This record gives sequence, structure tokens and C-alpha cells, in this order.
Amino acid sequence: MGITEEVSTSKFHLLTALGEKKKAMAVADSLVASDPTSAHLQLVRAELVSSTGDKKKAEKLVKEVQKKFPEERLLTYRQLAILYVEQGKNAQAADLLKELIASPKVDFASKQALLMGAAGDSALGRYFGEDDFKALLKASPGEAGAYLCYAEYLMGKRDTRAFSLLEQAVDIDPGSDGAWLALLDYYQKTDTVKFNSSLEKAYGSNPDNAMILFYKAGQDMNRGRKKEAVEKWTRAAEVLKQKTGENVRVSMLYGQIGDVHMLEAEQTHDPGTEALAFAAYDTALVYDSHNIGVLNNYAYYLAEKGVELERAERMSGITVQADPSSPTFLDTYAWIYYKMGRISTARLYIEQAISNIKDANSDATLMEHYGDILYADGDTKEAAVQWKNALKAAKQPSEALKRKAETGEMQNKGN
Repeated sequence: MGITEEVSTSKFHLLTALGEKKKAMAVADSLVASDPTSAHLQLVRAELVSSTGDKKKAEKLVKEVQKKFPEERLLTYRQLAILYVEQGKNAQAADLLKELIASPKVDFASKQALLMGAAGDSALGRYFGEDDFKALLKASPGEAGAYLCYAEYLMGKRDTRAFSLLEQAVDIDPGSDGAWLALLDYYQKTDTVKFNSSLEKAYGSNPDNAMILFYKAGQDMNRGRKKEAVEKWTRAAEVLKQKTGENVRVSMLYGQIGDVHMLEAEQTHDPGTEALAFAAYDTALVYDSHNIGVLNNYAYYLAEKGVELERAERMSGITVQADPSSPTFLDTYAWIYYKMGRISTARLYIEQAISNIKDANSDATLMEHYGDILYADGDTKEAAVQWKNALKAAKQPSEALKRKAETGEMQNKGN
């Protein structure tokens, strides 16, 4: 292979570990000799020397590179600043970084990264303040990133001036999705009118940003546009599928799609819409098999349909294990056992759900389930009490509940 950076670095560390410091240094020197015109390799040598603990020698080597390669100011100053910090010379490191940030020869993206990194560093942070962000903005007034950088600093201080800076950032660069998302998060909590108008602009400029699609889908849902919301959630999921580490969010999106389809299926009794709901839930579990919300909702709807009850019991069991005190999860678990005809077990879990809820009389579904299970267990008197309580609490009581509350009887197990 010849002399390579990777092999030389490994050999240097192995020789150092064996106590062969002279041989190790010879390897580093050979690496530099392989291409004397490379500032990068000379800085690699300095970094290798630094790794042995000889910070002063490493500092000397970096300064030699500075003189030999003045055009590599960004690389040499940055490495020298790291060495200063490692030696406790934080003020000197800060001065170097400030010089870089002020230099017209350093590109804006590098300046932005240096300033944000230094301001957030535990050792250097106290040397950087608002004036440094103002200076960057003054030097680069046409860069949306300068406004965003300053805004991020102010947001860290909980200073609401940040949001006027974000507005200026998106005026300069409407494609700045980071600025839009920060604005949307803020306006969602503080100003509905500005949230809606900003969301329209953000979506128009960034129609393929997953989070902006998520916000837009939520807006569609609030306006009763379920079909449009599902379409945007689906697009957001497709965007996230192309990225690593996004399986949980993909699963969440498909879970919401499943919930919307399922609610529609309950209203329309359309088997095709129900099939779409179950397909969405299945997809959600492919991306995150422990999506607790999906597991609970899917299990409950399977129980309601009286199908795949063993699978529903397994899914619901995972949710109860994850949160044994959740009245919602316990209610689903109890309802599945009721549908299986295992009434004693169903009563055990529904009573746990009742005991864990703060105000049982406010949950009409839970009380109706309790009544059904009590009735099946032979406790018809108490079942009638629970049905009447459920009727009082229900906003839109079903005909079946009205009949049970009025007669104190059930026509069959499903009513």
C-alpha cells in the first residue's frame, strides 16, 4: 500500500503503546516526508505528538506549519486553539478563534461553526457573548445563517428577540427550514394567526421538509381535511425513510394515519377504509415494533372487531408491561379478555383501570366496558349503575348504551 495516513497513524499508536517513542516519531516523520507539500499531513504529525501528551512540542509543530503554509490559516489556528484549551490556555484559544471569525479570508459557514462551537463550549463559552454574534451579523448582513446563528444564541438565553431575527432569516432565505421550524414552534404556542400564515409560507418554500409537512397535516386535520392530512403524513414518512435513525418518527406517522382511517371506518362502516387502517398500523410496527400507542390502538380495534384476539392480547400485553398503571392500556387489556370470554381476568384488569383513573365518572367508555364485564360476570345490579354513569358522561352516547342504561340488560355480548 505504501505510506498512508491510516496505516501510519495505527503504527504510531502501536509503537507508542509499546514504549518505542523514537520509532513512533520516525513513522510520523516518514508520513510527512511522503508529501512535504501537504499541510494536512504535517498537522497529522502534530496531532499524533499531542496524543502522546507532549502538548508543547505539538504546539511548536503547528506554529511551524503556520509559517510554512499561511494559506491554511483555518486549519492551523483551529488545531492550535484545541492545543491551547488542552493546556488550560482558554483565553489564548478564544483570541485565536475570534481572529478567525473576524478574518475576511475565512468562509461564512466556517465562521458560523466556529462561533457556535466556541459559545457552547464549557471552557470557551465565557469568552464569547452577544457582541460576538452581533459582530458576525454586521460583517455578513446578507447571510441568513448570521441571523439564525444569533437567534439560536438568544433562544438559549430565552430571549424572545430571537424570533424577529428568525423572521429576517426566512426573508433572506425562504428555504431556511431550520429558521421556519423554530418560528413555527414558537408561534404555535403564542400566536395562532402568525402560526397559520407562517406555515403557509414555510410549506410553499419547503414542501418536502418532514416537520413542515407534519405541521401542515395537523393544520389540515384541524380544518377537517383528513384526506389532505393523510397525504402529507405519508409524504413526510417517505422523506424520513430516506434518512437513518428516523424509524421511530416514521412509525409515529403511520400510527396517526391508521388512527384517522380507523375513526373514519367506525363512522362509515367501510371495510376498505378499515383495511387501510390496519395496513397503516402494520407498517408502523414494521418501523417500531414497540410503538406503544399503535400497539394499544391496534389491539383495541382488533378486539372491537372480534378478530385476531390472541394477537391483540400479545400487543396489549406489551403496553401494560410498559406502563402497568395506565387506565387506557388496562382498559384495552380487559376488553380483549372480555371478547375472549375470559371474564374473571377481564374484571381483574378493568378494576385496576378504574382504581388508577383520577375521575372514573368522566370516562364514559371505561365505565361502559366495566358495566359490560360486570354483567357478563353475573353482577347485573352494579352493571346497571355503571351503564347509567357512562350515559351521563358520554357526549354522544350510542343507542346500545342508551338501551343498556334504560333496561339494565344486554341483548348480547357485543351490545
